[in-house]
Amino acid sequence: MFKRYYEERHIVGQIRLVARYDRYKRKLILRCDDAPVLSRHLWLLPSIKQTVLLNGEQYQLSVQSLFIWRSRLFKDDTLIIDELLTTLKRKSIGALVTSLLLSFARFFG
Repeated sequence: MFKRYYEERHIVGQIRLVARYDRYKRKLILRCDDAPVLSRHLWLLPSIKQTVLLNGEQYQLSVQSLFIWRSRLFKDDTLIIDELLTTLKRKSIGALVTSLLLSFARFFG
């Protein structure tokens, strides 16, 4: 079922990290221990890379949102969280496969 908001919680060391995405506004929100850390509209950007400060430590956020959703969190080039929003990634892969199958069916059928 289609949902407007996708949200997942992660634990990084002693930090509780909440990643939330609003599909209508195309807005990504990161919260660290109930305090907003990042609020960014993605609009038509295929990818962003941004430094985020969590409890005084710098992390790098990488988001690709062109065809398949991919959001990762790094610290000093070490992967900390492989996927911040796994549900959104799974939905984007399903939508891509469905559109490809319908395109092939229309072209060859």
